[in-house]
Amino acid sequence: MTVPDDTGSDRTLRLLFLVEHPGDTCQLENSFDVSGIRLDANVVNSAKALDALPNTPLDCAVAYFFQPDEKFLALLAYLRHLRPALPVVVVSGAIGEERVADLF
Repeated sequence: MTVPDDTGSDRTLRLLFLVEHPGDTCQLENSFDVSGIRLDANVVNSAKALDALPNTPLDCAVAYFFQPDEKFLALLAYLRHLRPALPVVVVSGAIGEERVADLF
């Protein structure tokens, strides 16, 4: 499975993974691979890493964390500042929907 673009042709899904630990994306990336979705992933866990991607085209960000700390919440806020129109999917093992809604 590939993702159709505006012209109807297939293309790669361009994701930004915002994570606590860089190795945290392995399972998520494997899920896309098993599904047959071509993925171009950038993995960041710092403001410096976000700053290194100023013009990188992205379709969506995935914020993946278990228990958010202040550093991670600041990084999420910085992402929202840099790319306010970028859709963000939040994946967490420890907080509920109400807490996630408060992040935005």
